[in-house]
Order: sequence, then C-alpha cells, then structure tokens
Amino acid sequence: DGSDLSKSIFANAVLSGTSFKGANLADTDFTDAYLGPFDLKNLCLNPTLSGTNPVSNQSSFIRAHLTSLHHCLILTCNCTKHF
Repeated sequence: DGSDLSKSIFANAVLSGTSFKGANLADTDFTDAYLGPFDLKNLCLNPTLSGTNPVSNQSSFIRAHLTSLHHCLILTCNCTKHF
C-alpha cells in the first residue's frame, strides 16, 4: 500500500493478491502480466494508471486491459475516464 511503482516493468509477472491501493502506477508496463479478477478491479480503480513506460514504450492503461482480455477476465469497474 502506497508504494511508488512508477516506471516499473511487470512483463510476464504473476501479480495475484496485489491490491495496488495507494500505489503510484504511472508509466508502468503490465505486458502479459497475470492478475486475478479482484486484483484487476483494484488496478483499474487506481487513478495513477496512465502514461507510457519509457523503457518498453508500452501504455500502462492499454497493457493492463489487454492483459485482462488475454486471461478472459471481466472488468467490473468503470474505466471510461481513461478514454
């Protein structure tokens, strides 16, 4: 809780059981990361989920949501603020 994870690369990581509560996720890459359905909901609700990772050049928001589709998870939160 409250961690600064900005500019992190979680490519191919298993992030099950993570809350992301209060975490700074700006410019974080979630390419092919596994998140459980509740973890993904919390990730989606994080207001700092934005930007592009400067190393991998991947969009934080888009990669997190492509990950959810890849694992056939259903988003249960409203993420329209990012579009």
